[in-house]
Amino acid sequence: MGRGGCESTAVRRLAACGETAASFAGWLCITERSPGSESAYLHVERHATWYGLRLSSHAPAYACSRDYEQIFVPPRLDDNAFRRLALHVAARVRHGGRVVASPAEVQEAFGRLTAFLADGMHFADRRRNRWMWSAETQQWRVARSASADPPAVPPPHRPVPHLSLRIRAEIRHLRHQRALWEAEEQAAVGRAVAGGGGR
Repeated sequence: MGRGGCESTAVRRLAACGETAASFAGWLCITERSPGSESAYLHVERHATWYGLRLSSHAPAYACSRDYEQIFVPPRLDDNAFRRLALHVAARVRHGGRVVASPAEVQEAFGRLTAFLADGMHFADRRRNRWMWSAETQQWRVARSASADPPAVPPPHRPVPHLSLRIRAEIRHLRHQRALWEAEEQAAVGRAVAGGGGR
C-alpha cells in the first residue's frame, strides 16, 4: 500500500505514543506532519533544549529531515512489532532525539522571510488602482490611482509571498544547525566550568 494507507496509520499511532510518553514525563511535545508523505516529526523540549525524532517509512529527502533522529516504520507491522516500536519511540522521546530548533523559532524565521519578500508587492483593486505594500509601515500605499483623487480605502488583506518547499527546508535546516551549534557550545562551556577550565 502507498504512503496514504497502512504506513500513514502506523506513523500516526506511533507519533501519538510519543506524545503520550512526553506528556507523562512532563515534557512539551509538538508534532509536525509532512504535507507530502506519511512522515511525522516529534519535537520534544527537555531542559530548555529541543530534540527531534522523525518517524517515517522512507528515507529523508531533505537535509532538514536528516537533522532528526530517524525511526524507521516498516510498511507492515503486526501487533507485537508495533508494541516493540511504540516502546522504542517512547524511550527515545524521554532520552533521545537529535538537537533541533524549536518549531516556534522556525515559524518565526518563515515569517521574517515572508515579511521581507512582501515588501514592494503590488495589488490592483477592482477600480484599477495599484497598491504597493510597505514592510516598514506594514501598510498598503497608493502606487497609481485610476482617477485624479487617490483612493481612500486600501486593500483589506496582507500580501503573502509563497515560500517553496525547498526554501522552507533550507531555512529549517539552517535553524537546526544553529540550535545544534548553540547546544554544543553550552555543553563545552559547562564541561570547562565543571573541570576548572577557567583560571
